[in-house]
Amino acid sequence: MATAPSLALRSLLTSVLRDTGLQSPHQHVSGATPPVRALAIAAAAKRLSEGVILLVVPTDSDIDGACGDISFFLSVLEGSAATVVERQVLPFPSTQVDPYRGFQPHLKVASARARVLHALATGTARVVVASAAALLTRLPEPASVLLSSCEVKPGIDIDPHELANTLVLGGYEPADPVDAHGEFARRGGIFDVFPAGEELPIRIEFIGDMVESIRRFDPGTQRSIETLDRFGIVPVREGATDPSGAGSLTATLFQFLRTRDTQTWLSEPTDVKAHIREAWEHVSVSYADAIERAKGLEPPRPLDLLVGEDELSAELSAAIALEELALDSVEDAPGRLAVSVQPTSTFHGRIPDWIADTKAALANGDRIVFVAGSHGRAERAIELLKD
Repeated sequence: MATAPSLALRSLLTSVLRDTGLQSPHQHVSGATPPVRALAIAAAAKRLSEGVILLVVPTDSDIDGACGDISFFLSVLEGSAATVVERQVLPFPSTQVDPYRGFQPHLKVASARARVLHALATGTARVVVASAAALLTRLPEPASVLLSSCEVKPGIDIDPHELANTLVLGGYEPADPVDAHGEFARRGGIFDVFPAGEELPIRIEFIGDMVESIRRFDPGTQRSIETLDRFGIVPVREGATDPSGAGSLTATLFQFLRTRDTQTWLSEPTDVKAHIREAWEHVSVSYADAIERAKGLEPPRPLDLLVGEDELSAELSAAIALEELALDSVEDAPGRLAVSVQPTSTFHGRIPDWIADTKAALANGDRIVFVAGSHGRAERAIELLKD
């Protein structure tokens, strides 16, 4: 039932890419509204099927919308299930903490970042959407990330004691019962773990060292919900992956990216650079305050904790630029593409205005495509349009 509309939409998007020029790579794209950026990134990810795209957006608040739009367009262009693509298009927010204040990132933020590092280290990420500030934080070495993760499936042998050690390296904490993200418990041949980002915890049942079964379960009732044929356990905190316990964080996100063919894109480059500069100014002030508080015990220098502006500038120098307004752009310049788009109308529940706008578009000979978030919403839209 969903195949025909999916094929029709894929055909339409392919035509849009061809007609606008977005199907071919360019070094600079102007007129790039958020949906245009997402479509351009999705098309690039489809072309670079064995590689990875890094999209840098100005702020953390820009990440979720970009991830959602890119996932949607990529799933349509490739005919893939949305749930599959959503695991390949990943958010990489900043830690959102001052490195000189001693606070830990929120578990949700830390686990999202750790998930990206694991996906890059294992080659499963296709698009990473990072904020400008997220690029500053130094990271564990790529090889160490793999030491704190593992894939579990029925029939394989895993020492439960070693599994517990792996979880501890990845930032998990023992707790019984398991009812919060980042916790695990072992009771005889039963191993419960609640990975961050999952709605329900996982129960692994062992016979000796052999995995017998993997199930999602309800922590309230302890009843099994779903049987799984495999499950990947990834760290919940990126800094917890250093097995020496020394907390040595010397790598950058770009070292993770260099293991594969990579393209870097900047959404509003001027804003991205401004936010990098602003983040460094904040850290410099915080470092000065930390020196005063230390009373002789000098804290680590900012460059020991963060990636410098010059280093970031060098990494981003060849990035593809996406701008909504580019006053200095020249349409005919080599490597530049100017896209003419019209923002989508927003009606905020005003159905008569929506219907009138639809009728006007049809009378003008336009082709209209409605995209709904669920089958129920699509049926509701059809009922409204029938009138």
